[in-house]
Amino acid sequence: MSASTIFYGTVRTAKEFTSILVDIDSKLVSIQKVVDNGTDMGAIFDRATQSAEKFGQSISQALDAYIEFARQGYKGDELGILADAGLVASNVGEITAQAASELNYT
Repeated sequence: MSASTIFYGTVRTAKEFTSILVDIDSKLVSIQKVVDNGTDMGAIFDRATQSAEKFGQSISQALDAYIEFARQGYKGDELGILADAGLVASNVGEITAQAASELNYT
């Protein structure tokens, strides 16, 4: 009984991990669709990971903020700064990072 629990628990964990990887990859593809061709997606991912850790959000939620601001035409350092603002607003306003990033900060 315990052997089957360990086996199926491992399978379930692997499925969850795969689901997370697919989610992150699809969000990076969404960002890549709206930014310039020469944009370093590795740097965006690293910055989003740092933002998620800094503001107590998941990487997925941080990437949602990046997607929204990238769609609005922001690039480079602006993109990271505004995404951070969106993550802070989501923490304070108790709303999703995507909804916070749709707000106009200007």
